[in-house]
Amino acid sequence: MIFKGKVVLSLRQKDENEYFTLYATNFFGDYQLLLGLKSTECYKAASDGTTYCHCIKKKKLLELMHTFPVAHSIFRDRASKRRIEFRRIRKQYELFTGVNAS
Repeated sequence: MIFKGKVVLSLRQKDENEYFTLYATNFFGDYQLLLGLKSTECYKAASDGTTYCHCIKKKKLLELMHTFPVAHSIFRDRASKRRIEFRRIRKQYELFTGVNAS
């Protein structure tokens, strides 16, 4: 979770083809962990100020999801929807700029 600052997403390489910005109170990395996927984009702190994030280790998150199965169901559903939305935004960027991340 981002507490202060911004995190910028790039297609494949840092500082190239930046297509989306996450702000304070946003979070990232959840759908990769909960859905067992590898990230296909690059995440970096924005260069126009300090960014503070709270990170939770994969093992701890998965332990919490095992302990709280109802929360796991909710978070997994949310993660699936976030992945769809992030992929939609990425595809729009690729179509608009003519850049292909593959």
